[in-house]
Amino acid sequence: QLPGLGWPLALLITFILTACAGTTPDAYEDPFAPKVFKEDTVVPLPTKPPATANLIPFHVSQHSVFKFAIDPDSIRLDPDGVTRYVLVITSPSGSQQVNFEGIRCETFQFALYATLNTNSIWQANQRKTWTDIKNNEANRYHGALAQGAFCNNKSQVKNKSLILDSLQPNKFTGKPNADAHRF
Repeated sequence: QLPGLGWPLALLITFILTACAGTTPDAYEDPFAPKVFKEDTVVPLPTKPPATANLIPFHVSQHSVFKFAIDPDSIRLDPDGVTRYVLVITSPSGSQQVNFEGIRCETFQFALYATLNTNSIWQANQRKTWTDIKNNEANRYHGALAQGAFCNNKSQVKNKSLILDSLQPNKFTGKPNADAHRF
């Protein structure tokens, strides 16, 4: 007991101290401070190979000898700000590599999550890292996708139908999309 204060005042002080102790540090975060990227802890891999008939081809560069196509059903606009997708790269000899990748518009980076092996089983990339996208390469497909469909400057385009529209062969340029600001 607290001498001379009485039980109502002691109860009030206890209540106030309890309320203050429950305040989280997040309540004091600066809303204008840069956000720290926190990727989803488990990124689920695709469950099946892409359907060849559904692939959307896109042009990367006149200097590229490879052909590139994206599986429209695989495009995911995840809440962590990463656009994830399945990509098919075809060499001049016809051999293919199928990747499950992600692009972060905020930092203009990409990551390889998995590749599809010859038995049509996804193999996770154990060494996944975020790598800067370079725009001055012949096979600059990450830059083409980021600038031509997935990103509006450093922001993720959050409208899948707009992305699919941007990927159409008669519209896709692989350069910054003037319509990407629409929501």
